Amino acid sequence: MAFAIAGGASAQAAETGFLIAVSNNKLSGYNDGAPNSGTVVAIDGENGEGLYRGEHARAGFSLAWNGSGDAYAVNGLGKGRQILVSVDANTLEVTGEVGNLVDASDPTFNHNIAAMGFDDDGTLFGISVRKELIGGFKVPVGMLVEIDTGSGLVTEIGSLGMPTYSRGATIANGAMSLLTTTSKTDREFKLFSVDLTTGDAELAGATGHYGRSAAITSDEAGNLMAVMDGTPAGGQPANGVYPTMSHLYSIDAGNGNAELLGSTGYHLLSGMAWMSREVECGVTATDKIEVKGNGIIDSISCDTGLADNDAQLCASGDIKVKDDGAIYGHVASNKKVNIEDNGYISGETQAKSGSYSVPDIAHVHGQPDLELKDNDVLTLTAGTYSYEEVKFKDDSILNVVGTVIINVHKELKFEENSQVNVGGDAGQLIFYVVGHKVEIKDDATVVATIIGEKNEVKVKDNADFTGVVFAKKLKVEHEGQVHLDECLQGMQP
Repeated sequence: MAFAIAGGASAQAAETGFLIAVSNNKLSGYNDGAPNSGTVVAIDGENGEGLYRGEHARAGFSLAWNGSGDAYAVNGLGKGRQILVSVDANTLEVTGEVGNLVDASDPTFNHNIAAMGFDDDGTLFGISVRKELIGGFKVPVGMLVEIDTGSGLVTEIGSLGMPTYSRGATIANGAMSLLTTTSKTDREFKLFSVDLTTGDAELAGATGHYGRSAAITSDEAGNLMAVMDGTPAGGQPANGVYPTMSHLYSIDAGNGNAELLGSTGYHLLSGMAWMSREVECGVTATDKIEVKGNGIIDSISCDTGLADNDAQLCASGDIKVKDDGAIYGHVASNKKVNIEDNGYISGETQAKSGSYSVPDIAHVHGQPDLELKDNDVLTLTAGTYSYEEVKFKDDSILNVVGTVIINVHKELKFEENSQVNVGGDAGQLIFYVVGHKVEIKDDATVVATIIGEKNEVKVKDNADFTGVVFAKKLKVEHEGQVHLDECLQGMQP
């Protein structure tokens, strides 16, 4: 991209995608959750690694997300009855009861919904299972249905015409992909394509994997992913005992072929959905964020200009808060969130939440340096300025008039009580930094926006920064303070 963007950066929300899976509440004893609830697991879509995200309130094992923020699950009521519930898309905690899953034409008939998925128009489809006679034996047979998300009423569309035991479903590319076993004795998971207008099921292929529990979903591009227990390499277990550990696979929609991505570390996962959400980040780090040694990150309210508890930090790597460090707001990490040694996070903590990016910056060598020191005072008017290195120290002052963009090829340093854009807005002063080091320390006060794909931003030693940060890493330590400007959270560089 160009080194600087004319007019600065734009205010938008970043969208990130992530996998969420749940255990069947009846089997939650195999997981880390309490026996009376199911387990919520975030899954890395590249290697299958699962991370415990909490417990859901008996949300069952059918899970669907409509692509715009609303998630739904099935809750068992006992005695063959089920209810459709709305759930929080991040925690899967039940937020409301929609209605009993009964037949729209005969409310006395209770449907047993075993899998669900939304189409692109926001219509919720499901597989309802009931016992039917096939070959003289009663076996569970699937029926394609439509589910009203306003009432829970179920309308039948058409029978699959085949036994359906362990199953999971998703909708991609105009059809339902159903992953199921079709025999009580032959536990091989097979992939079927189900016509959404008739319920006709066509075999795409066998996965070569055998087990008890499975779930399938698709990302925004229509790629299929599934969790299945059983032997990771496929095939029947030699002793007839199916391992309960769930593994993540990519699934070929054309032939059902399953490619192992990795173990989730959790057992008998039986509901999964790909979700995405808009995250308005005040700090975006392509690697990690660390707050320690009485360092603080909070936010400044757009309305009052006062300190607030609504900071939003986003990192592709770990987020670590320790040694009396504190974050007053919410954090989202694509890896882990660690709170140690009296560290504190006041808001919501999300792990395995999706990756975040910062644009690469190109720059031409050979620019002059800018150094303010010994009480120097400089006022820059609106425009774009380019330098090799920029240093502010020794009580120097920088004022800006209008929107000022400063391109820095190497180091950017603020130290020794320097005062940069104090009294101004963070959106008025934008630093694009190619170099690897940005330091704000020794009682310096800075109000700005800092953008750089490769740099590590450090705020320490009683320094005070107000604005937003896009970087590889952010470290706040030794009583450094970062105040994220809520007016700019969510901006895209």
